[in-house]
Amino acid sequence: MSDDSALTISNEIPNPHDPAAKVRTFPTVTAASAALVAGDTDVYLEDEPVPTFLALENPAKIDMPIGRPLLPSRAGFAVNKGDPDFLAFLNAWITAREADTWLATTSNYWFKSLGWRKRLDSAAHR
Repeated sequence: MSDDSALTISNEIPNPHDPAAKVRTFPTVTAASAALVAGDTDVYLEDEPVPTFLALENPAKIDMPIGRPLLPSRAGFAVNKGDPDFLAFLNAWITAREADTWLATTSNYWFKSLGWRKRLDSAAHR
């Protein structure tokens, strides 16, 4: 299951608690997730929201001891130059959605919970 040719930042993080620890890579998120849930690997380093979903789906087996991302990341819009009205609209929209807490609420719903899955399951059974 290991593919050492696919090196990522997780391969470069040293383990001061266990210098003899071995880094394993997996071909897919599904394979790595299954190995963690089965106890075949001790740690899984992945972009959010995968670790959060794994912990929510398997609370008796998986913990997120840090509770925050190891590396912060930011998202943004890329727009064509020359349209200041559109840029002003986007900036105003972001400001308004931060003020009314829509961005934080929506982010928590989609990335910190599994409640949205109920909507997918009910839509699939229609």
